[in-house]
Amino acid sequence: MSNTYKIIKNFVSDKFSPELKEKMWRWLIDSAEQDEKEEAMMQVWEEQEFKTDASTICSYQNFRKKLPHSQKTAISYTLRK
Repeated sequence: MSNTYKIIKNFVSDKFSPELKEKMWRWLIDSAEQDEKEEAMMQVWEEQEFKTDASTICSYQNFRKKLPHSQKTAISYTLRK
């Protein structure tokens, strides 16, 4: 387990002060070691257990209602777990 993974894992646990969060965001977007950061973020994403409920479905339907209806082609998005 890399140090980058540990840092990112702790960051998403939301235990940081606002000042430290700001420093983390700057570190994440810094180009240094970007491949390692992306790999660690993907690993953290894959470990998450996402669940949907009625509020998730309602939020998605509200989002869909707000989309412009003038689009001629349908666009679909797929998120990997």
